[in-house]
Amino acid sequence: MFTGTNAGVDLSGDCDTLDRVRVYSPSNTNTLRYTLSTSLIWDINDANRVIFGYTYDTGRHRQTGEYGLLDANGDPLSVWGGKDGEGEGGILTLAGQVFQKRDRLSIATLSQPSIRYIGDFFDDRLTLDVGIRAPEFTRDLNQRCWAPLSSTSDPVCNFDPGLATDVNPFRVSVDYSDVLPNVGLVYRPSEQTQIYFAYAETLSAPRTDDLYSGVQPASIQNSVEPETSRNYDVGYRYTGENVMFSTGAFFNQFDNFIVRSFDPVTNETFSRNVGAVDRWGAEAQLGLQFNERLTLLSTVAYNDSEVQENLPGTTLGSFFATAGKQVVETPEWTFTNRLEYDTGDVVLGLQSRYVGDRWRNDINTVRAPHYTVVDFDASWQILENTGLQFNVVNLFDESYIGTMSTANTGTPNYNIGAPRTMWLSVRTQF
Repeated sequence: MFTGTNAGVDLSGDCDTLDRVRVYSPSNTNTLRYTLSTSLIWDINDANRVIFGYTYDTGRHRQTGEYGLLDANGDPLSVWGGKDGEGEGGILTLAGQVFQKRDRLSIATLSQPSIRYIGDFFDDRLTLDVGIRAPEFTRDLNQRCWAPLSSTSDPVCNFDPGLATDVNPFRVSVDYSDVLPNVGLVYRPSEQTQIYFAYAETLSAPRTDDLYSGVQPASIQNSVEPETSRNYDVGYRYTGENVMFSTGAFFNQFDNFIVRSFDPVTNETFSRNVGAVDRWGAEAQLGLQFNERLTLLSTVAYNDSEVQENLPGTTLGSFFATAGKQVVETPEWTFTNRLEYDTGDVVLGLQSRYVGDRWRNDINTVRAPHYTVVDFDASWQILENTGLQFNVVNLFDESYIGTMSTANTGTPNYNIGAPRTMWLSVRTQF
């Protein structure tokens, strides 16, 4: 831990630093992002095309957490805390620095060249789509605060580093790159039907937030690893005059599968790896148009998974028995339905969503129960460019578990889903 301390600041105005004062700690983020996407298309002939592409994306993320004061009712004087002088100027330390919980500057960059070939054969009954891309992700991280060398404590942004001997600034650059092929086949037995097959490899780089471990840069190797996958899809589609039907099956093989979790202490989401994961399932979609005004769209999906190995435990030589378990927060069954009535000026919609049971920890001992939520919406086009929109979320006020703070073991916390919520909005174009 830190070996130095700083004197306190009188926040209550009683001329001492002996009492406790509650403050507000928001997470402010300012992002400046630029994207370039370009391609060169070469039509060799009517049946063969080659596409050369390049994508560049860079984002400057400035993440701060300036503390602010609360009023007598416990509400923040500003939702931004003390950022840019809000909330009666924020809170200053004895050294005149802005008191904050984070002060990060991150630059996230993607550079990706690609090439793709599309060919049509047998009188356009068969289409072959083959491609390869080479993404390179770069994460430049600057904590702009001081982190402890001998613990996993959070960084401290407001103290005199000369008073401590156990701290180090956190600044590092990491790169993730790969060469990823993909291939797709579509066969059309008739004008209404298609049979397809696809294979693709993917790379998911860790988010910049997940790479800030709170300790010295050497620990970046203990942060979230990039996720890679090999994905297989096969399916069938039919499109008729009043009927649309599709069905498909998939099989995915993941390495370093990334799970998004929620930390109830910091009120933030974070990522963690659960090792190799196999995932498979199937889905089907049916669309019916009963007449010119009334349509129905229904989907059903089945999703199963298996973690391939035990995860390391909290002590040397220990482990969590996760091999053969399912991935957390992933329901096996989901159903959705939407019934829509469209008169042209007025559109009425009623939709339902069923989400099956979900595991709340990696060892699959605690489940979140299934739930069904029904929503309603109505829109009225008053004028050519102006309309009213009325929405009701969770029409029957169902009580259900929404997001969860998944973990290796135990009974993680969870958030109750949104209650019945209604709003009316006006949309206009000019």
